[in-house]
Amino acid sequence: MFSRILTGVVLAPSVFALVALGPLWGTRLFFTAAAAVGAHELMRMMGSGDASEDRYDRIVAILVTTLFVGAASILGPVWVGAILPVAVMGILLSGLGKPGDISRVGRRLSSSLGTLAYVGGLFLSMVLLTHAPGEWSRWGILVTFFAVWPGDTLAFFSGKFIGGKKLYPIVSPKKTWAGSVGGLVGSIGGLLLLQAVWVPELTTQDCIVLGTLCGAFEQAGDLCESLFKRSFGVKDSGSLLPGHGGILDRVDGLIFAGPIVFAWLQITHG
Repeated sequence: MFSRILTGVVLAPSVFALVALGPLWGTRLFFTAAAAVGAHELMRMMGSGDASEDRYDRIVAILVTTLFVGAASILGPVWVGAILPVAVMGILLSGLGKPGDISRVGRRLSSSLGTLAYVGGLFLSMVLLTHAPGEWSRWGILVTFFAVWPGDTLAFFSGKFIGGKKLYPIVSPKKTWAGSVGGLVGSIGGLLLLQAVWVPELTTQDCIVLGTLCGAFEQAGDLCESLFKRSFGVKDSGSLLPGHGGILDRVDGLIFAGPIVFAWLQITHG
């Protein structure tokens, strides 16, 4: 518990300062680097069992995912339609570079494509938010943070101290309905706080709607990552963040909420 709180106390203000006050290129670089680490974590979980093939596939998946997210962060949403097919082709062509055991190559390529889709596709929304007009290039990411992290925190403590009926025990045995409701309350409350201190352009209706949607998708993202971990028999996606696990353990909900905020910005400020 102590290491979890300490990591959060150090990490959250640092990332907030980068997004709120730092250059946009710094934010884009941060999410691109996080995508690279996330790709490494996911590919490590999905390894085929052959050390040589796993190393090759991991390098390819990390490289392609990182270049995809990085290129999108620089070029913006207009170019995504051109960048994505190139990334997919890059992974498929890598199979010709080292087919190895033909009976496994299909599963190997599926893992790499899955990593591009899961990690690259969902981190994509975070870097595209930096291309939003005006101050929303920063505020969009802050909205995502304040809709997710307070919700995640309140869900944790609500579930721990209230307990009650389990939410989805076959996937995540510790999550409860009390924690889920607490998480939604935390997400709405986090956006109301952001509205009061930083982004007055948010309306109360925005806070309620976005808080509810982002809170729900954040919890869905958490469950989806738990599904992967339970399937592969691991507790955490990695060990980079003490008390939290890996990058995917920390951002699994964030990257599910990012597309909601991006879509909302396109509708309201596009």
